[in-house]
Amino acid sequence: MDIPAPFQSVFAKWQAHEITVLESNWTSTSKRHIGAKVKMPDGQFGFAKLALNNARDWDEPDMLLGMQREVWWSKVIHGLRQHRPSFPFTSPTVLQTNVECANSNSEVSWIIFEHINGKPIVDWDVTTNLDQTNEELVQKFFRFVSKAVDCLFALNSITHNVVREVGMDDVPSLPHGSRRWLKKRFMDLDTAVLGNGAFEIGNIWETDDGQVVIMDNEFAGWYPRYDSLSYLYHRLYCNCRRPDMACYLCGEYVSRNDEVRGCQDDFYLRDLSRILQPRLLSGWYNDTVRRRLPPWHKNHRLRYWLYWHLRRNHLQVLFNKNFR
Repeated sequence: MDIPAPFQSVFAKWQAHEITVLESNWTSTSKRHIGAKVKMPDGQFGFAKLALNNARDWDEPDMLLGMQREVWWSKVIHGLRQHRPSFPFTSPTVLQTNVECANSNSEVSWIIFEHINGKPIVDWDVTTNLDQTNEELVQKFFRFVSKAVDCLFALNSITHNVVREVGMDDVPSLPHGSRRWLKKRFMDLDTAVLGNGAFEIGNIWETDDGQVVIMDNEFAGWYPRYDSLSYLYHRLYCNCRRPDMACYLCGEYVSRNDEVRGCQDDFYLRDLSRILQPRLLSGWYNDTVRRRLPPWHKNHRLRYWLYWHLRRNHLQVLFNKNFR
């Protein structure tokens, strides 16, 4: 690929400090970030993420702020793991960055993370392929759900006070998702919990030694309690077009919650429904305006059906489909 001149300038400066860029490319079709595999002076491999400070798109009005939140998330998660050895996931360690000392002369923000020896737990396209006679894939999906539920419960336990107790600063800026929930009065910062703003199937990795790693954390910040669950649920149900997977995930969450609480009630399902309804509408807007999907597309039809039932408080639809 042709690397834009500002990024080439950064690569040249790295080369002068014996940081070798082995390969690079845009990380997505939106061309928000460039990702690069690098080799550090000590021979360690890393993954670099770069963005233009003055660039913006629908999701992120300021790329620098997103990169700063990604560094903050990494520090917070590692701080939590020091105080809570049983914390169920980690985040890539930041090796070097310029975002904490970025000034008006910095055109490009960049972070170099440690290289993660792993891959997404669900490393196949679930939209088109999950043959339920393939026991290996089915067991991978079950393991993914178990790990995801562990992470969801852990995130729901992290509030402002917890982050302060482990000696971490607050998030440098609220991401657009947090600001949206505050504006709609779906949350307040006293009761908000930690989230990465992109808790989806492709961002939950597992290393070769079995450690869970949450990736893509530029939207990290404070969210309503069931935001991460609703994000993953919506992605599975509507974007991946797998209601069976989404309902299995929610069913496992319900079972774990009932087990933890020692009783059964649906107050949290009402809260989940309340968060999920505006997410369905924003998903419809995104697919209609940005992806140009027609109103009769299957993604939309799934949203119409689910939204109709949630508006009528039919909470059983959240988890009443059998996966197998």
